[in-house]
Amino acid sequence: MRLCSVNDILATLAEWKGGASVRTNGKPRAIFKTTGMANVPTGRKGKHHEVVSAILKDLEGLEEGNSLKIRVAELPDTVVNVRSALNRATRKLGNDVRTATDEDFLYIWNGPPVQKVRG
Repeated sequence: MRLCSVNDILATLAEWKGGASVRTNGKPRAIFKTTGMANVPTGRKGKHHEVVSAILKDLEGLEEGNSLKIRVAELPDTVVNVRSALNRATRKLGNDVRTATDEDFLYIWNGPPVQKVRG
């Protein structure tokens, strides 16, 4: 797969302005290269994937009335960013997870089971 250069894009745009934007088959000329969907990567493992996965795994076996206690200094990013990533993951999974922090630790525990709304 060849990537388009800026010059390729500018040349194509110049052709469009000059009226040469339609190929002989009647379809507009593409600016960018194309690829089959089989070549497109799916899924995403962001920079918080490992820590969020580890937290979710530990939460699965966490007994009611207990919380995870994670040293803030050992987090791969800020508490705010890790909490945001955890929030996105738990919402996607439909889990209710609660968090709290102090100067040294991030505390995480399971909330009450989420009740699904009937529609």
